[in-house]
Amino acid sequence: MCCFTSAVVNHLPAAIKDLIVSSYNDALTPVFIWMVPLAVLAAVVLVFIKEKPLATAIEHDVLSESISEGNILITADDEEPASAPR
Repeated sequence: MCCFTSAVVNHLPAAIKDLIVSSYNDALTPVFIWMVPLAVLAAVVLVFIKEKPLATAIEHDVLSESISEGNILITADDEEPASAPR
C-alpha cells in the first residue's frame, strides 16, 4: 500500500479513515484559500495585457531599435589570447 487512494481509504477502519480525511482537509484548505485570490488577481492582470501577434518574418532594421531600447546584448567576437603580453 503505497498511496492513499479513495478506495484504500474507504477500506480502512473508521478511526483511521477520519484521521486521514481530516488531515487532507487541514492540509489542503490553506492551498485553496491562497489559490482563489491568486486566480482572481491573475485574471485581473490578464485583462490589461495587450495582445500582440507573433512575427512571421524577420525584420532587419529591428537591430538598431533593440539596441537603443536595451533589449540586446552585444559581445565582442574577437578574444585576446590568455598568454598575450601587454
